Amino acid sequence: MGQLQRRRILVVEDEAAIALDLADLVREQGAVPVGPVATVDEALRVIAISPIDCAVVDIDLFGEESWAVAEALGNARVPYLFLSGYSTDRVPPQYRLRPFLEKPYQPGRLIAAITALTGLPN
Repeated sequence: MGQLQRRRILVVEDEAAIALDLADLVREQGAVPVGPVATVDEALRVIAISPIDCAVVDIDLFGEESWAVAEALGNARVPYLFLSGYSTDRVPPQYRLRPFLEKPYQPGRLIAAITALTGLPN
């Protein structure tokens, strides 16, 4: 079993190839991918009804910024990180302390970040 030991990881990503790669990557580490979901509305529905241990959130979802997703995750006390092709300059001040990885991402760094967020030992 991988590092993430059945953790439920929400994948919020609008680019299908990246979303599937992310889901496969967390699955290879023993996690259960939730989604992937590609829109803000879809992500908000999943957050409201599904148990989630951690989330990976793209900032731009088909032209809509995902700040409502970040707020919902924060309110639900679900740790999350941003994974984006944008720079951190685009992140509002209230979310700037959140972990942020740039695309293209390095799989090892992403897994290490998720592992840290879920409180598992590396």
